[in-house]
Amino acid sequence: MMEMQSVELKGIIKCPVCGKNPIYVYPDTKGHVSQQCKVCEKFILIDYDKMTAITISATSQNSIRICKQETEH
Repeated sequence: MMEMQSVELKGIIKCPVCGKNPIYVYPDTKGHVSQQCKVCEKFILIDYDKMTAITISATSQNSIRICKQETEH
């Protein structure tokens, strides 16, 4: 079992609205993810490459187009 103290972090991103709800980012984490802050309940878009977070509206969550990658058989 790995101890949390021994895991290297790339950094910590906090909610841009309330400054809480820390998101721990590890060196191999890449890309974007959207989530709702557990504290202020605002929707945020997290960019792991730039180590930033911005507020997005709930309506933009619904308008995001989901792209499936097709696999060849």
